[in-house]
Amino acid sequence: MWSILLIVIETGCGRKIKELIMDLNKNRFPAEKQSLDIDPDVTEEAKRVAKTDDKDLQIKVTNLRKVYLRGSGPCNPGKPLCAVENLSFGLQKGECFALLGVNGAGKSTTFKILTAEEEATSGSIKIQGMDMIKDFQKCRKLIGYCPQYNPLFDTLSVYENIDYFSRIKGIPYNCRYTLIESVIE
Repeated sequence: MWSILLIVIETGCGRKIKELIMDLNKNRFPAEKQSLDIDPDVTEEAKRVAKTDDKDLQIKVTNLRKVYLRGSGPCNPGKPLCAVENLSFGLQKGECFALLGVNGAGKSTTFKILTAEEEATSGSIKIQGMDMIKDFQKCRKLIGYCPQYNPLFDTLSVYENIDYFSRIKGIPYNCRYTLIESVIE
């Protein structure tokens, strides 16, 4: 069963099924809020990102939106929760980036979307000009992310933790030992 689930996820069939379900539930999503109180700096950033070519930014997020459907089934539809609304920003090479905001502002959700842990309801993410959804295997090797929780495994040694993450990032086998040793020293 787990193997079939993995194949469905890896081949993108799961995404197609999810898109079909999203299409069926379109009327349950709230319309975009037209009267948001937006800071002028945010508006200027959105304009800058819209005018900038995808390949001129390392990360380009355009009109990102995430709506969670709460409740289950037609008898209990629940009220949709809009976690991220119309977010746009662009990052140049070498920039370190953080989102600041009150609890519930959508910071964690945005980073979950950037790391493909969650899928956006709408909008686009480009990493070095590549589409995050279509080219995720290439994009994931280009993103570094420090989550709120400790990503290390207590049952693994330092070497094993670094080896594990180097495999995820696609570092070739013949380079790993030297790289891991240099990091540990």
